[in-house]
Amino acid sequence: RGGDISTAPLTFEGSKVNRDWLARYLTVPYSIRPILPERMPILHMQNDEAEKLADAIEMLYVDPSIPDDPFAGRAASDRDATEGERLYTTLGCRACHIIGTSGGYLGPPLSETRTRLKPGWVFRHLQNPQRWRADIRCPNYALTDTDALRITAYLQTLSESAKEATP
Repeated sequence: RGGDISTAPLTFEGSKVNRDWLARYLTVPYSIRPILPERMPILHMQNDEAEKLADAIEMLYVDPSIPDDPFAGRAASDRDATEGERLYTTLGCRACHIIGTSGGYLGPPLSETRTRLKPGWVFRHLQNPQRWRADIRCPNYALTDTDALRITAYLQTLSESAKEATP
């Protein structure tokens, strides 16, 4: 039975989030975007139930246009995380996204990108955010594949420890 909370659709969630992160999240959900009033309800799932649901989501809610490994067959320079960080800064992404302890609250925090999001999803999302959800406020910068891959590489360097540091 569903509810009437307006949230992100789950249509491509299997292509978007890492399975292990999703299983943990389902057992103890938390607010990913603190600025939004909607919250994931606490379902009191057991670990085995969360793992089965995460497996089903990963198998059923996918988009075949999202690559498992967006770097496969690409030049090594496309993995330039330093250039990706420069692009992230130049484009002003910090105005809406938190990394560590600095940034804006409009977009989701990115400190745990490597843990939470699949690189193929990040790459495709950066190329055209509105393709996945029309009401997304993230600008479409019409990034080249190389620039989208470099930002993806940078975001994939971030982990929970990034919450302690300010870039």
